[in-house]
Amino acid sequence: MILGAISFTGLGFITGIPAIILASVALARKTPSRSLSLAGLITGFVSTVLSIAAVVLLVLFVIFAASSPEFTDPSAPAPSRAQPFSQNRV
Repeated sequence: MILGAISFTGLGFITGIPAIILASVALARKTPSRSLSLAGLITGFVSTVLSIAAVVLLVLFVIFAASSPEFTDPSAPAPSRAQPFSQNRV
């Protein structure tokens, strides 16, 4: 369960997968601390799924950003900037 709880601190793959493995082994042995093993299995699984989703979203963001025309076309005009004051003063 400790590995499953630690996996929510941003170490999803590193501690989430071992939490799933160790909790599965503990559940197979039918130890008296079955509820702790189940909690470790659930937290490890949830953090691993969330880590996978975060990596997928990051990859999609990079692909989307790299395929935008402003990034790939050097001849594209720069975005216009609003002038704070008018050039024609009376």
